[in-house]
Amino acid sequence: MTGLSWTPSPACVGKPLCITVSGILNNDIVDGGVVSMIGRYFGRVVYTDDYLLCDFLAANGMTCPIPVTTTTATFCHTIKPEAPTGIPVEMTYEFVNGNGNILYCEKTIGAMAMNC
Repeated sequence: MTGLSWTPSPACVGKPLCITVSGILNNDIVDGGVVSMIGRYFGRVVYTDDYLLCDFLAANGMTCPIPVTTTTATFCHTIKPEAPTGIPVEMTYEFVNGNGNILYCEKTIGAMAMNC
């Protein structure tokens, strides 16, 4: 995968955040994978959220296995109420396939959740 974007920006605590991942897959996405989101503030973990990748995709209308011909996937999740607000958080998004291969990993600097 080659790109990641999200809306809305900034994210709102307790409301949906939609993530769009785009690019070309090297392998089909198979069951057993994980989506991990880790937020850090000055190196300290202040937010975590994990989902089973195929469950995450199924909740947004896509069924595993996802073929290599798929070039864009959008999925939404709700920002947990305990998310820190008003501070810049470094977010790491990691998508691991059911076969253990990393599909995508990205760090964003300065992400911030708001009480909307």
